[in-house]
Amino acid sequence: QLKNILSFCKHNKGVCVGLLSLLLALLFALVPSFAEVVYRKGIFQLIRIVIDHTIVLLPFPLMWLLIIFIPVWLFFFFRKKYSSWRSLFILPLNIIGWLIAWFLFFWGYNYTCPDLSDVQFSRAMTTQEIYDFGKETALKTNNSRKAIADFNFKIDDNEIRQSIEAYCQSKGIPTLGRVQCKEVNLNGFMRKTGIAGIYMPFTGESYCDGTFPTIVKVFIKAHEMSHGYGVTNEGEADFFAYMALSKHSNVPEFQYSADLELLRTIRSLLHGINDSLRIAIDSTLSSDVLSDIAIIRADALKYQEFYPGLQRNFNDAYLKTMGIQDGVKSYDRFVELVWHSK
Repeated sequence: QLKNILSFCKHNKGVCVGLLSLLLALLFALVPSFAEVVYRKGIFQLIRIVIDHTIVLLPFPLMWLLIIFIPVWLFFFFRKKYSSWRSLFILPLNIIGWLIAWFLFFWGYNYTCPDLSDVQFSRAMTTQEIYDFGKETALKTNNSRKAIADFNFKIDDNEIRQSIEAYCQSKGIPTLGRVQCKEVNLNGFMRKTGIAGIYMPFTGESYCDGTFPTIVKVFIKAHEMSHGYGVTNEGEADFFAYMALSKHSNVPEFQYSADLELLRTIRSLLHGINDSLRIAIDSTLSSDVLSDIAIIRADALKYQEFYPGLQRNFNDAYLKTMGIQDGVKSYDRFVELVWHSK
């Protein structure tokens, strides 16, 4: 019996590695503090050091190499292993097993660790509280807008990363790597599929659609870099980006980008709850801020999704599978995290 098991493992390494990876994920999920010490503060930091000082230094998005590598790997994998109709069933399982192991080892085990934000709250904000916070944020956004001449400026990714690292370090979160967020310019293809930015564990770097207005792109990059340092919850990644850009950066454009993103999120919440409150907040905004919001809206209309809602549903299913019960609604946690952290 043992001989048969060893023989199966020898000829189906992908299935076995995938199952072992899932068992380790279960162990980590049962003891998050163990996952925190062993993975996030141990293995993951070593992975970041190696990746960020080797292949990520290439001056182009590694996703292009991945797009080439995977089909070539699949071709040779199938050619070598295909011998019977049984292979049509077992080979995909081996491939899935390797992909699961790759995903979990290089980043996915962060999902089993405790949330990184230390903001504690036991209740949701009321509509009145969201509205009052919106008025406060509107005033702050008006003031930060005065400090910049134009929101189309040259982005220094190093300054964004340094801001993220400064905030992480203030919370005792190790930042041994040098996370990057590279721009992808495919005539807005990412946006048309519903993706503004993405962190890809298979390459160890994050990506942002290059067609976004600069002021929006800054926040997206900060959000994705937060994922690169182990943040998994989407609302938490927004929170990290906001705190880094607004509290740990001396760049006026970064501070305005953070304030504007928070304001736009609050406006979106109020639009769904009581649009008259959103209109009331808009009446307090300066002409420059209103103009910027209009430009961002007009730009978004140029890159409408191929299949509206498809990516959102996929992302919702993915997040819930990873243990984030709120799914895409976890993005809404951003406003509450900032409000409760005041």
